[in-house]
Amino acid sequence: MGNLGMGLISSPSFDFLPGEILFKEKFKRVREASETNVARIHSHITKDLFKYHRDILGLNVVNLSAEKTTIGPRVLDFVILENDQFSIFEVKTSLSGFLNFRQALGQLFEYAYLDSRVNIKKLVIVGPVKLNDSEKSYFESIRKLISIKIEYWAYEKSENDLGKKFLIY
Repeated sequence: MGNLGMGLISSPSFDFLPGEILFKEKFKRVREASETNVARIHSHITKDLFKYHRDILGLNVVNLSAEKTTIGPRVLDFVILENDQFSIFEVKTSLSGFLNFRQALGQLFEYAYLDSRVNIKKLVIVGPVKLNDSEKSYFESIRKLISIKIEYWAYEKSENDLGKKFLIY
């Protein structure tokens, strides 16, 4: 069955590290024939997840981890530790809910189940798009198939009120 792409690590362990990694808002990507300025939507989302949980939900920053927690060599986007349980958030930047599901689910399951000592409260997919009716229906079908709680959070970058930046499905 292979090693799930985990390199030479035989039993990856979950290592919760609180805090927030800091990125520049934009970076320059240079290729042979062109140069492009790239906005870091992924970083905006993880930064706002950290602020939302700290400022709106009132969680202590020692229980929040933005791009610092690892399982083996993999860095998790956002993790919350509450009462010895972890909520794991995977951020995707596609403008399609279906594509965000497809890209995030495998990673979330890998993160949640590679280290059997980790107690999972919920798994969350975060993307910059609200779900349409068919995506909502599909997501509900997925929820019925798995025993762990799973949510989708739509991120509204243009919303100025931090308390309204995330729509939870």
